[in-house]
Amino acid sequence: MESERVYRVVLVVFAVLLLVMLTFLVSMTYPFWERKAPLKGEMKLSELEEMDFSNPVERGALMGAHWFGRVQRTDGSFIYIFDPDNGTEVTRYRYSIARHCGSIYPLVWAYQYTHDERYLAVAEHAAEFLEDLMRKDGDRVYILNNGRSSLFDNALALIAFSYLYNATGDPEHLEDLRGLANLCMDLMDDRGRFDYIFDPLLPDDFSENLMASGEALLGLGLAAGFTGDAEYLEGFQRSLGYHVERLTSDGLGDMSTEYYSWMSSAFSKGYELTKNRSYLEASYSLTDWLISHYFGTFFTTQGRPAHLVMEEHPELIGSFRSFPSMNSCTYSEGLGDVMHAAMLANDTARSERYRDVLLNSSRFILNLMYDTDEAMNLSQPYLTVGGYRHDLFDRVNTDMEWQSRWIRIDYTQHAIGALFRIIRYLPSTIIAEYHGSF
Repeated sequence: MESERVYRVVLVVFAVLLLVMLTFLVSMTYPFWERKAPLKGEMKLSELEEMDFSNPVERGALMGAHWFGRVQRTDGSFIYIFDPDNGTEVTRYRYSIARHCGSIYPLVWAYQYTHDERYLAVAEHAAEFLEDLMRKDGDRVYILNNGRSSLFDNALALIAFSYLYNATGDPEHLEDLRGLANLCMDLMDDRGRFDYIFDPLLPDDFSENLMASGEALLGLGLAAGFTGDAEYLEGFQRSLGYHVERLTSDGLGDMSTEYYSWMSSAFSKGYELTKNRSYLEASYSLTDWLISHYFGTFFTTQGRPAHLVMEEHPELIGSFRSFPSMNSCTYSEGLGDVMHAAMLANDTARSERYRDVLLNSSRFILNLMYDTDEAMNLSQPYLTVGGYRHDLFDRVNTDMEWQSRWIRIDYTQHAIGALFRIIRYLPSTIIAEYHGSF
């Protein structure tokens, strides 16, 4: 009897331990299960063969947008990370709502550029996915993601709904735009700084994140421009003034990729809306520093003459920073907007200088794309062609959710975001002339 009692105790303990282990495994994989809806499959890979492109930049932008149409699920989400070598989705990382939001606006641009309503349908469906995460709080709307509401998610959602409203005039998009813009206005203090976390229970617990602030600032600028709301414009200018002063007093330092991209785009939008020269000069300051410190530095930090490195690695020409990667796409997004601002200001010398760097950078960006020839030798070309990888090497960084050859939604987003700026701002003849030269 005693041995039977011991056996039962051991069995119960074992069952409890097994339950704990299963609970842990479920908690680790649940974010993937939660979004693992089947693919929609409305866009076909074979369609790319029938599409007529006027230049390589247009081709790279539209192939990336088409890739989003092939990797979207029926719930509106996308395959977050795809490993082309294994032909499988990488499922061990939580789905990024911020990166999901950021994927919407290039799809809107693809629709506006081509008038192909399928790109708009993909963007609209991605926006519907966000609706389940959006909450109302008076005249404010916020995204509740994993129990919290960050400026990252809300600012990028504001950018997404601003472009959707601009493209469609849909009153529901306007309502979401206003709700998110009102939230960003309330998160801004009198100096123009944005609070990073929205928490009604801790309204005085202020923390600033400069990258997220740049996103919120651009979002407010877009909201002001697309709605004509004077309150949004006042808040936009208040925050621009704070960041102009901050740049003047603190300098640039080791500027982060994301800070440059979003902040330079925000300053450019500020000049476009107000013609305030201080915003234009701030965008110039950021961009001149970027080009002088980062553009082509891979070739000057290897301890060998630049022309020898370029001869050995021509695929890296046009990259930024000491290690060439998809960061060049993000830098080029901001660079494209500053180039456009310089064009609006009739500053020919600067606009042409920035244009030349941007076109040079597009050469490297296009090398990041999985083109048809390469993808057809992999197991899942349908989920690979048109996607953009992190870099052209073979590195692994599990802490930062990337490997060199993986495709992640934000890599493709930033790549086609940069390429669309080129085809939106420059004549196709100039683009074709440059890319026809190599």
